[in-house]
Amino acid sequence: MGKILGPGTAGAWDDYKVSGPIVRQAPDGTWNMWYYGRSKAFNQTADLINLPTGHIGLAKSKDGLRDFARVKGLLLDGSVFGPSSSNSFDSLHVGIGDVQWDAQLKKWVMYYFGGDGEYGPTPYGQARGIYMKIGKAESSDGVSWTRTPGVLLDKGAPGEFDALFVGWPQVVDLEKDSVLPGAKLGMFYHTFNTATFGFEIGLATSADSKGEKWTKRGPLQLPRGPPGTLRDLGHATRCVISDPARRKKLLMFAECANTQNSNCIAVYGSDDGMHWEDMHPDGKPVFVGAGKGTGRWDAQALGCPSVSVRDGCFYMYYVGFAESTSEGAALGCIGLAISEGMDFTKWKRMGE
Repeated sequence: MGKILGPGTAGAWDDYKVSGPIVRQAPDGTWNMWYYGRSKAFNQTADLINLPTGHIGLAKSKDGLRDFARVKGLLLDGSVFGPSSSNSFDSLHVGIGDVQWDAQLKKWVMYYFGGDGEYGPTPYGQARGIYMKIGKAESSDGVSWTRTPGVLLDKGAPGEFDALFVGWPQVVDLEKDSVLPGAKLGMFYHTFNTATFGFEIGLATSADSKGEKWTKRGPLQLPRGPPGTLRDLGHATRCVISDPARRKKLLMFAECANTQNSNCIAVYGSDDGMHWEDMHPDGKPVFVGAGKGTGRWDAQALGCPSVSVRDGCFYMYYVGFAESTSEGAALGCIGLAISEGMDFTKWKRMGE
């Protein structure tokens, strides 16, 4: 139940893992899902960081609920976006953070992240590709993309909370909700803070509507649980939207990271974009894995929520992981869950 896209066929660019769905309705009414992934061959790249990142692909659906069909891109075995061929920040692997339709330009705008071949520290030892940075690209059809030269948002200086990497960007219109005076756009991203040994979400803002220059505001104020809890490693991937019920100006559906390897989704609210409070009345996550021993594709952990409001409900696309495979790794697949009205504490997986 719930799964709408799994790894590609053997030999495809995404035959090992898929992750990070970004689902948007196109001007013609169809639904596009951009996502990132990697192949088994790509995963064997020497000392490559252990993530599902690699290349970016596109799948389309008439209703955004089922029958997502892969679109054959122009790059490696059908991907639509990949590492740069030049010696740049994204020359080893890339992942997607956000895609938006610009009605004035009549183009899709992609905010992505990537890393190069430089070695750096991870929680599991040295690896290549950990020093990730954020870039931007544009496309008229969602398939053929042109990069904006340079880095859009760089990692922090030594000693800063985001010195290791910046990734998984999402750009939000802050002006329409009067969130931060003088800020038109906000870019939410996350990093791993080696000093506190936990994931942290940061915010950068832009004073212009084009988002050409960004100023970092620092890490968000989010509750992190004590050791042994479902939030003891902080928060990573997230999706920020306007609160349709106006309980707060903004809602954040955030991945709770933990040492139990059973990541889940919690919901937070904020009026200023920096300080966030738990929106669950009991302080619990709102969406968890199907559970160990169930044999489900999303039994072990959840992440990468992409949330929109349709028909008076929250539609959440997410990534789930099985407990194990014959290869000893939990494959990532993409699923969909729909809330009961505006109650984000009650969900049904697609097909239930």
